[in-house]
Amino acid sequence: MASFGRLAGSLPGNAEVTTERDRLAGEIRSFGLPTRRVEAWHYTDLRNLLRNVPQQAGDAVNALPPLLASSTVLSLVNGRANHLPRVDGLSGTTTAEALTSGDNAVRLELAHKDDAIGRINGAMMSDGYIVDIADGTQLAAPLELQAVHGGGQFHSRNRVTFGEGTSGTVVERHIAPQGDAALVSTLTTLTLGKDAEITYVIMQSQGDEDTHLGKLMIELGENAKLKLLIVNAGGRLVRHEIDCAVTGEGADLMLRGVNLLGGETHTDITFDLGHNVANTTSTEIVRNVVFDKARGVFQGLIRVAPDAQKVDAKMSCNTLLMSDFASFSAKPELEILPTTFSAATARPSRISIRTISIT
Repeated sequence: MASFGRLAGSLPGNAEVTTERDRLAGEIRSFGLPTRRVEAWHYTDLRNLLRNVPQQAGDAVNALPPLLASSTVLSLVNGRANHLPRVDGLSGTTTAEALTSGDNAVRLELAHKDDAIGRINGAMMSDGYIVDIADGTQLAAPLELQAVHGGGQFHSRNRVTFGEGTSGTVVERHIAPQGDAALVSTLTTLTLGKDAEITYVIMQSQGDEDTHLGKLMIELGENAKLKLLIVNAGGRLVRHEIDCAVTGEGADLMLRGVNLLGGETHTDITFDLGHNVANTTSTEIVRNVVFDKARGVFQGLIRVAPDAQKVDAKMSCNTLLMSDFASFSAKPELEILPTTFSAATARPSRISIRTISIT
């Protein structure tokens, strides 16, 4: 945690935030980075894979044109956010401003005891965006959360809240057009209110020597619909964690993931979905093309809470291995907790999980 020692004095936050940062940094020192002995990290030995940690300084870069034409760009350049642009129905602030003012929009709690990304990000994150989209807003153009860097070390946190009846497209884009190796962590929280219909795209195209640690935390309200698209096409060491809580009846999650892996890279998507109420649906399809000596991982867990009847969930992981030295590990899991309904009144859920690898 030498990096934290160097950065601590320049990181934003009031006294309470500083105390929480110190706590998280202390836990990293005490526990160390996770190894294969930690079940959630069994296929991604972070302590072994993350051997070199870049320094903070990076080359100067500028924001790039948006991935989708006509998008409104919220840029994060070398870890520094700008003021929010003027968009109808959109309000908010930067994460740095929220930390300094003590705004509860930025919280440093961990998702679980093995949340290494949460610890790293919470201890060292410096900026990002807090975005609130008002009830009934129909975004006329996509929003792009664009994180661009020129090498070094950058940690950001975003929160996007979609009000009732909102709709639109948001792109979270991570890109390194030039520069030395980088260590990047990003934690984004998405909350979808009642009847919201959102398409959320994560496009990760870091540099050949970069490490990207990403975490997406999602909550779906009543009748909320989320289309989540994830593309990994860069980075030497990549870990994407998606934690989704379905809390409103009628909610639906559609996840589509594409991993394009080559060289000696290592990419891990770890997915945890909780169907916490009845009458909810989800479909997850992850497709992988693996070349050279690249390694890929997909861990997918579907949890069905007690009394969450009529859950319809499907998960599929398909892999094409293009080299004798390429590898891909898939670990699907299903956890259905006992129901308190009687057999006469219970309406069972339907769960389908499939993995296919072709060499």
